[in-house]
Amino acid sequence: MRLLAEPQTRGFDLDDPMTSIRRRQLAKTKRALYLSYIGWYRRLAEIDRTAPVGTRVELGSGGGFLEEFIPGLTTTDVLPLPFVQEVCSAEDLPFEDATVAAIYMINVLHHLNDPNRFFAEAERVLVPKGLVAMIEPYVSPFSRLVYKYIHHELFDPDVCSWRLPPAGPLSGGNDALPWNIFVRDRAIYDSRYPNLMVEQIAPHTFLSHLLSGGVTMRSFVPAFMIPICQKLEGRLGPLLRYLGVFGTIILRKRT
Repeated sequence: MRLLAEPQTRGFDLDDPMTSIRRRQLAKTKRALYLSYIGWYRRLAEIDRTAPVGTRVELGSGGGFLEEFIPGLTTTDVLPLPFVQEVCSAEDLPFEDATVAAIYMINVLHHLNDPNRFFAEAERVLVPKGLVAMIEPYVSPFSRLVYKYIHHELFDPDVCSWRLPPAGPLSGGNDALPWNIFVRDRAIYDSRYPNLMVEQIAPHTFLSHLLSGGVTMRSFVPAFMIPICQKLEGRLGPLLRYLGVFGTIILRKRT
């Protein structure tokens, strides 16, 4: 596995701000990864068209560049990074009540120590019809194998609590957490947050991101193969329920 590890990020402490800085550089220079992220960013930019007029916020921006696709986006992170506008926690948002039109998150929810605090904060700061759009690990028969045997993060779909054990902002996490909340425990979520309804859970990204190598592995295919894979994924339709590795989750605040 060491031979397959991405040299630019290998051996770095996940919770060190320098790791996020290197990952941003990698996302811009590693062509296959860059094209994979663009597919996700375009997906969120389409969703942004359905949000009300107002402030757009990305939580856990890290080394990403979503701000290039959603104009005026306020970038935030728990780590003090040179390209982040606000340093804050998703569980304690620095925004007034009913002032945010949209919240975006990419691979953030499954790292939150207490998702309940985030949901309460999101409900507080969102305007009516405001949304939360997340791209998170999706649990399918195929992705179970990926997250259990290939991916470096914890994958535990059987843990009872939504809370995570104390750990660093990036080193801690549970890839199964979004599935635990919105699928396995959906009735619990709906009863706790009736005003923050689940509008969509859409699986996608079967192979494209895996073949890009992500931020931890070398690319497995030439960069030109990533858009081809993305087009094929777009044609899989209902099969993505069984093959999807990531999914888009949209929450919408009721009026």
